[in-house]
Amino acid sequence: MKSLLTDISWPFAIIFFVLAALLLFVARQQDSNARTLIGDSSIAVAKLTNKTTFTSSGTHKSGGFGDKGPTTYTLHYEFTHPDTGNTVHSSASVAKEIWEVMQVGLHYQILFSRQNPTLTSLFNGQEFIDGAALAYQLMWACIALGLACTALQLWLRR
Repeated sequence: MKSLLTDISWPFAIIFFVLAALLLFVARQQDSNARTLIGDSSIAVAKLTNKTTFTSSGTHKSGGFGDKGPTTYTLHYEFTHPDTGNTVHSSASVAKEIWEVMQVGLHYQILFSRQNPTLTSLFNGQEFIDGAALAYQLMWACIALGLACTALQLWLRR
């Protein structure tokens, strides 16, 4: 048993530290998106063009079917950029309750970045703030697990 733990503790430590690095990248990207929207955002009216779900089995559907495993609920919308007149298409993953309430064809207020019009938010940037917070929490958990694996390796080698 001791030999098995010695053999696997280093690889697991490395995996956890790599995951922590990836999560740090994701968290910083989410922070950057939130800052961009907060510092350089404009309000636009977007039309909800489609609602889709995607299950872990890979089945796309527009609703009315039973969920088969974890499901992602996505809203697709478009708006006209006020400076360029170009139509910008975007989407957002939302909670099931929000997905069910919003109606295709209706117009909703969004925030968008004038520098990067594809950076949009249905929720005043809150989804980026929440995403960053979750990524940071997961990053710290991976660091703790990586340190635990490292400590286990050092303890077993004594």
